[in-house]
Amino acid sequence: MARAGHEGQPIEYSPFTPEKGAQLVFFGYRFSQGEGKLNDAIFKYLHSIKPGWKISDQAKKTILSLSRTRVDNFLKHSENSPIAKGKVAHAPPISYDLERMVEDMQTVFNGNESPKVLREINTASITDITIFEIGQDHYFLIKKGGRPRKGLDPKTIQGDSWLSFTVFHALMSNPTGIEEYDRMFQDVNGFIRSSRFGGVDRETDAQLDNVVRVYNEHHLDKPFVW
Repeated sequence: MARAGHEGQPIEYSPFTPEKGAQLVFFGYRFSQGEGKLNDAIFKYLHSIKPGWKISDQAKKTILSLSRTRVDNFLKHSENSPIAKGKVAHAPPISYDLERMVEDMQTVFNGNESPKVLREINTASITDITIFEIGQDHYFLIKKGGRPRKGLDPKTIQGDSWLSFTVFHALMSNPTGIEEYDRMFQDVNGFIRSSRFGGVDRETDAQLDNVVRVYNEHHLDKPFVW
């Protein structure tokens, strides 16, 4: 796929607070599907669109505390889930990875790059997010034969063994409920569609074709159509 960035109209965002930081950390883990490189690219993307967001050491401590509370609540309601038990493929349990994620987010957010460099970060991060997201979807849907979702309601997004974040949130534009991540998937959608018929990454294009095929086979009521 070719490299791409976002050049649309600016979107209003909520101000940065420790609560917002904890939300971004928790759902960043979800959307990165436990892949560290994808999680890093997500933080870089967030920084590129909100360079004014900075994290003090005190705010970092609060974000970590709030993140742990979010995770504890998640584990209580999903105690039988392989996700909660940290048995999802190569992904570490989120409770073990929190401190590293919050530390990484602070490091990235506290950068002071020029507008030109921020545009370059945006372009590179969207490219990486798209390729890694498709790769993770392909890993779970194709190589693993579905996501491990034992103990969860298969009719929900959380319990859908055949969910593709790329298809559901990016290509089909279903909201995440978090404006920054909605913007991210909007940009992923634009990147995929702009490079779809002129891409250079044949492996990723082939992976996406397979992900869409398998996703549609298990969502006959609402399939994705190009």
